[in-house]
Amino acid sequence: ATGLDTNAVNTNGIFVPIVPLLESPKNEDDDNESTVLSFADVNAFLQEEERSLQEKIDSLQKIFPAEGFLTYHQAIFPTILLHSKETCEQHGNAIDYIEKMLHDQLVSAIGREIGPTDFAEYMVYHNRKLFQPNYQPKQFCNAVRRPEHDPEGVVTIESNGEPIYTNVNLIGKNQMSFAIDAATTVSFNGNQFVHAWVDHCFSSSSQSSLKLKARARQFSSFILMIGNITSATSFNPKHAIIVQNKDEIIIPILFETIPTPKAFKDAIESLSPEQQAFAKAFRNMQLESTLFGICIIQIKPQLEKLLSLPPDSLTKEIQLTQDLMDLFMTYQVPSDIISYQGDSPNQTDRINQVKEHVSAMKQSIEVAKQKEVENAEQIHRFENPGAEISRTERFSSFSSRGGRGGRGGSGMKRKRAVHSGFGGHGYTFQDNSFDESFVQESKSDSVQQTSPTVLVEDKQLKKNDCNNMDDSLPLNFTKLPTRLDSNFEKLDLSNSLHSVIVSAGDKWQKTFKKGLLGIFETETLSDTQLSSEKNRAFDLLDALSRSGVLDIDDAEFHVILAANHSFDKTLMDTLIQDNINPIEQLERSMIIIGSTIQEIEPQQLIQEEYIEKVQKSSPHLLTNQ
Repeated sequence: ATGLDTNAVNTNGIFVPIVPLLESPKNEDDDNESTVLSFADVNAFLQEEERSLQEKIDSLQKIFPAEGFLTYHQAIFPTILLHSKETCEQHGNAIDYIEKMLHDQLVSAIGREIGPTDFAEYMVYHNRKLFQPNYQPKQFCNAVRRPEHDPEGVVTIESNGEPIYTNVNLIGKNQMSFAIDAATTVSFNGNQFVHAWVDHCFSSSSQSSLKLKARARQFSSFILMIGNITSATSFNPKHAIIVQNKDEIIIPILFETIPTPKAFKDAIESLSPEQQAFAKAFRNMQLESTLFGICIIQIKPQLEKLLSLPPDSLTKEIQLTQDLMDLFMTYQVPSDIISYQGDSPNQTDRINQVKEHVSAMKQSIEVAKQKEVENAEQIHRFENPGAEISRTERFSSFSSRGGRGGRGGSGMKRKRAVHSGFGGHGYTFQDNSFDESFVQESKSDSVQQTSPTVLVEDKQLKKNDCNNMDDSLPLNFTKLPTRLDSNFEKLDLSNSLHSVIVSAGDKWQKTFKKGLLGIFETETLSDTQLSSEKNRAFDLLDALSRSGVLDIDDAEFHVILAANHSFDKTLMDTLIQDNINPIEQLERSMIIIGSTIQEIEPQQLIQEEYIEKVQKSSPHLLTNQ
């Protein structure tokens, strides 16, 4: 290789036929020639590349010998490789140049560079234009109220401080049930809603972060339960809490995205039949887990029903309502011994009798507490002769022997309040031992109620009949995930729409006031506190329903279904690199889910002036129905 000019191995003089040009669509009415190069010009470019490359090869053959350590064959090969590299680099630079130009034009046209947040705001605006008024997505912000009454509070699902928009289907009033323990099942009636929420994310952004918020007004209260749905008539509450007196509960909502139906089928295609059967069974469980239930129960109307009081009689009885809740939750007092007994049509008479029962019950409780304190003092004096006992020691001694009992809790033996006589208002406390007279008196009191007597056997029969009504309901919740999955596979051509498993997180935050003059305090509830809150709520539900005998009438049930439309690239790259309009993509997803939830044809969702536009962008939506 001595004396050979190795610097001649280069691409100098070789023509690179790459030029960044944009094609302008031809207008049939325009006679002007297109500015894009013709086929003849393209061929001329390629011919020039071939000519210059051949010229370079000829020059290398003159410099390098045909035989020896470094021949012209060995010089031509790296030269061609270098030219190929330059051609690829030039192609990439041309694409970058075009994309940068398009990006700048978009930013100039809009006025600024837009991101995922801007796109989400636009979709809210777009959905108002696209959908019929009755089917437009609405904010999930539910006022807890009776008709023609002020709200007790509000329940919302928020993202970035604003309620999310969901497609809502009001199913109507149907009966469902849930178990508060192995022996007690409570039925509730009220409006049922199905909410479908479509989230979207680009490669540069993550899924939205949602929070369920429940707030109560002063002197107001309601019960909030969240969980999953096990059948068309059964609800399985995972958590429950009483929200009252300006409490605010913030619950994080967690998401788990499952593969699209097409991706799932592709993944199991090469598996054995046994493996496929296992994967399909597990996916069915995942789809059922996408149903997230929220149950809201109003307390005052049920208290009125429980105590045989006229509707609205507790609306202005604030202290009485608080006393009743305390008796039911803290002391588990049977409702029979404080409910109204008689047939007076006068509302005031009924209220006054209940007040007298509650007052006597509270006095009996105070007497029982005083006796326990005196017993604790006596024990302390016996164990510590001549020593004085302070208030702190009194309380400590009392607490060490047991505090207030409750569902699943430990502490003081649970006392039973017993009526001292028909028509009287004295009560005594008995120990946990069985008392036959108490059972007989409670039954006697129940028969005296002015409201119709409901037998446990009839109630159980009613529940069994209800459980056999799945197919007669207007919309079976448990079938929705499978219907959505089927429609995703058939109508989502981009394979971007995922079902999402929704669940409640464990980092609950509670803001509360200990009194009217107190300041707001905020705490994060531990697992133990969450369990305690659930037990308190279930204790109250047990009392309000007479252990499942009474139906709960003033309730609302919300079913949440979520889906995620996932884009592989950023918003701007989706527009420029893939030349895909994300508005049309998300519009299609909204129509697929909306028509499934509402059980109507897609064209019935859409405003008449937008049907032609949707027909052009997604013709299969309207033709495959």
